Amino acid sequence: MLKVSVAMTVYNGEKYIEKQLDSIRLQHRLPDEVIIVDDLSDDSTMEIIKEYIDKYELGWSLYQNETNLGFKKNFIKALSYVTGDMVLLCDQDDVWFEDKIEATVSLFSDDSVMGASTGFLLIDGEDNNISGETMIEGVYSFIEKKPEKPLTKISLSKIMHRNISPGCTCCYRKNVIDLFLKNADGTLPHDYQLNVISATLNGFVYYNLPLTNYRIHSNNTLGLKPLSQTRLDIAKEKLVLTNIIKGINERGHSAYKLCQNRYDAIEKKSLIKTLKLFFDKDYYVYYSSKERLGDIMYALGR
Repeated sequence: MLKVSVAMTVYNGEKYIEKQLDSIRLQHRLPDEVIIVDDLSDDSTMEIIKEYIDKYELGWSLYQNETNLGFKKNFIKALSYVTGDMVLLCDQDDVWFEDKIEATVSLFSDDSVMGASTGFLLIDGEDNNISGETMIEGVYSFIEKKPEKPLTKISLSKIMHRNISPGCTCCYRKNVIDLFLKNADGTLPHDYQLNVISATLNGFVYYNLPLTNYRIHSNNTLGLKPLSQTRLDIAKEKLVLTNIIKGINERGHSAYKLCQNRYDAIEKKSLIKTLKLFFDKDYYVYYSSKERLGDIMYALGR
């Protein structure tokens, strides 16, 4: 049987933490390892977790940072502790469905699956479901249209366009975690990097079944892109992402070379360098016709 780990980071999460812990403890398929890393909370989060672990005599591991790392670097630290074959990411304020671990791990009976994102529903700070066309369907708002199949493979070109899921819905094989830790970039969301690595290995899937009540409240920490991103900022982000995967396989290497050349063209506003991109077949895979036209217009100063 596969060993299952849960990697959880917390920071000033006293309000909702016990509900999240309950939903892990009451899983139909219990995790074999739970790693919790507190990012130097200044509320009662640590005390609540310690008392919870003692109360239920759980063998969970709890750590606290000596300095505040921020949520991106804190997740990197949490993942460095895991030892399971499969690793589920966990936030501090959501509520897992009771069959989340069981259903998620079953996806990995297919050896080709490297990482998986599952569906979710939205709840507010009072546990009420949030309705609305753009939100109630959870991950559909991330992947832009409702999947037609229960299980959908997400290509590297799709995930490179934008991340499609919050990390709290995701699970990865340990080899994906190891590749991430070897090449992790602390400026980008950990889940985006893990999804890109999984897709580079041709094994990232979306499972069209809600397994998490994803809480939306005023103190959410999200790895969202700033609205003020420039064309050069976005090109740099793609370059950083592909730098992480360039040593994995030929798919990763070719994606990196393309993004490197495109960043150079945009940075220099070079029409010649931009036109050369059109001779790279991957340019048509990773960038839409609108983006390609935009590159030309940008080089022309329009």
